Amino acid sequence: MYADNTLTPKEAVRLCALGTLASGPVRYSALVNAI
Repeated sequence: MYADNTLTPKEAVRLCALGTLASGPVRYSALVNAI
């Protein structure tokens, strides 16, 4: 996280992936396309 509490690009992608996975099982290819 940057000093102003914004996410780095790497952290933003991880958060997006976690949110997508929270909805249920997803194939890796579908996860990649969703992000």
